[in-house]
Amino acid sequence: MAEKDKGPYGGKEEKTNTAGSGGKPVGGMEVREPIVDVFEEAGHMLVLAELPGIGKKDVKIEFEDDVLTISAERGAKKYRKEVLLPRNLSKERMKIACRNGILEIKCLK
Repeated sequence: MAEKDKGPYGGKEEKTNTAGSGGKPVGGMEVREPIVDVFEEAGHMLVLAELPGIGKKDVKIEFEDDVLTISAERGAKKYRKEVLLPRNLSKERMKIACRNGILEIKCLK
């Protein structure tokens, strides 16, 4: 084994394509973790997620207990992120919009 093939502990270094924020290979496809910001505003929580190249029809939102799960897939792009939110929110009171690669979820209290 050539010296450049050795990993930090002397073994062979595994190379995996996980470019992007928090990329994790799953079933041959890379799953990226989008950048998410959560804001508490008067009367609602606002969740913003960066999903470049993704439209609203490509997004799946799940809300169970106090965990909001955002997942999206379009072509070779796949995203997934779980966000902990207060329990007093409900999926029925969520307004969802997606413009220019930014997903906006407004969770009314």
